[in-house]
Amino acid sequence: MVDFTDTPEQAEFRAMVRDFIEDTATVAERPGDDPLMERAGSDSEGVTLRWRKALAERGWLGPHWPKEYGGLGLTVTEQFILNQELAGRVGGISGLLGIAVMMFGPTLILTGSEEQKQQHLPKILTDEFEWCQGWSEPSAGSDLASLQ
Repeated sequence: MVDFTDTPEQAEFRAMVRDFIEDTATVAERPGDDPLMERAGSDSEGVTLRWRKALAERGWLGPHWPKEYGGLGLTVTEQFILNQELAGRVGGISGLLGIAVMMFGPTLILTGSEEQKQQHLPKILTDEFEWCQGWSEPSAGSDLASLQ
């Protein structure tokens, strides 16, 4: 049986994350029955950007990324704790972190050249760069379900 109990260090990190969330959340964003993006209504984009900036200021957009690229070099478990607390208290974790942090950055860390890593990764973690992905196929356009 796997023991998922936090170590003392992990419990301390979890408490720090919870304090950050409590200090950063506005009254409308405090935990409730609905995820943050549903409660934020028409200002959900502004709320997302504000949270992403707050996370970037703490180095928490990609805290497990290597230090040489702007990360904090924390463990994947600490990243999981951060994601777990944000998802449980704020909601919409993938929308909050975005494609750059969740997909592009990790791919670049594994497959990018050193020049690409130095150029792009630090700017992702400071929220200076945002990325998107798009597809277009001759017979399907951007409808991936229609690919043959």
